[in-house]
Amino acid sequence: MLRFLITLSFCTLSFSVFAQPRRVVAVGGGEYKQPPQVQCISDAERADITSNISKNRKALIEQGILPGSNSQKKTTATKFDWPLQQASGFNYFEVNSITNYVDHDSTFPGNLQDWNCGTRTYDLATGNNHTGVDMCIYPFDINMMDRNQVQVVAAAQGIIIDKRDGNFDKNCVINTTSYPNYLVIEHADGLKSWYVHLKKNSLTSKSVGSSVAAGEVLGYVGSSGSSSGPHLHFEIQDALNNVLDPFSGPCNTNPSLWNSQKPYYESTINALMTHDKPPVFNACPMPHSIHAKDTFGIGLETIYFAAYYHDQMAGQTTAFTLYMPDGTVSNVWTNSQPQAWSQLSYWYYPFTFIESDPWGKWTFEADYQGKKVSHNFYRLPPANVTTRKTGYEVQVYPNPVSDVFFIKSKLAVSDIRLYNAVGQVVYSSANIGNEGIPVKNLAEGLYILCATIDGKKIREKIKVSK
Repeated sequence: MLRFLITLSFCTLSFSVFAQPRRVVAVGGGEYKQPPQVQCISDAERADITSNISKNRKALIEQGILPGSNSQKKTTATKFDWPLQQASGFNYFEVNSITNYVDHDSTFPGNLQDWNCGTRTYDLATGNNHTGVDMCIYPFDINMMDRNQVQVVAAAQGIIIDKRDGNFDKNCVINTTSYPNYLVIEHADGLKSWYVHLKKNSLTSKSVGSSVAAGEVLGYVGSSGSSSGPHLHFEIQDALNNVLDPFSGPCNTNPSLWNSQKPYYESTINALMTHDKPPVFNACPMPHSIHAKDTFGIGLETIYFAAYYHDQMAGQTTAFTLYMPDGTVSNVWTNSQPQAWSQLSYWYYPFTFIESDPWGKWTFEADYQGKKVSHNFYRLPPANVTTRKTGYEVQVYPNPVSDVFFIKSKLAVSDIRLYNAVGQVVYSSANIGNEGIPVKNLAEGLYILCATIDGKKIREKIKVSK
């Protein structure tokens, strides 16, 4: 059986090498517009939070947790790291985009000026300026929020001086009577950082007065309070509660408060994905219909390649390459936009497999702004179907394998073990999962797969070939 599979793979590849490239063009996508913000924090909420901070600070000073005078504070200015990070186990290349900066134009209404003299900000309905940096999560924000994909982290070391949790976290309209989940940290020089709109019941268990380290997880991005979608409102204040813009530029000449300031436009691919249907962005608070898929059968299925950008600018070109399992280039195509897209955009491309396409691990690669990113997916081979003495059919594929293989049976598969040549268990699992069995870290050679089906044992030779 093993020889048959090896022969089949060689025959399949021989046809693919000479196949003509198929034309790949975008059939959908464009700008993804987030609902506009109007007032992240109402005047009443800001007054309430400020009052809480004042009371908490007084108690913390009395306890000796905070310095009681300016002379006791450190004079070295606090510098901040980025307050968002992707949680472990997820594989987007970037998870956020800036939708609004601090507004420096105090005249109202509609007169806007951010730190770079642009208008990526907004006036509050009350006539006040937007006071923080709004960071949305993308793509598929509600789904990212539901699965705790984006963590809010302390941008610098400090002491928690106020927090609130337990409020509804899937608001989709500006509602100044809806209270946010938030946390405020005071830093050694007296600066304060605000983290607002967090997910319900996600905040750190640490209490007011506890210290946090830079990069420590504070909670997860949500849409609590006056919010039109999942995002973080990040705000810096000085010891007198004056708002400070952490970005430095021509319209804010104060020194940057970032350890590493991001550019005004940060043209980036947030994610490359493969889908079995075009993605559908649903209205908040409904989860988006992603239709993501990384394994495709032996039929002539259509796969949709998709790229999700933030700050995609006019004239920028993305070079896409599709690689077959042996590293041969199957197709190349480009995306070049005649216009800039406001913060968020996406494009998807259909591609239909043909009989001669090889099975195994394929790679979808994008070269954008000098950076290459890639996404792997699998075309499954004709299964290794073996009728055992148990009378059951078991499918093990692909075999040989370089990265991951799968087991398929109509009955429950359990007690899965993979043994190397000297009888050591190199993989074990109580039951089978959709993610398959990883072997990319194993050395080349023959392995023995043992599993239990309905109480009966099966054995199969697996060849790992890099």
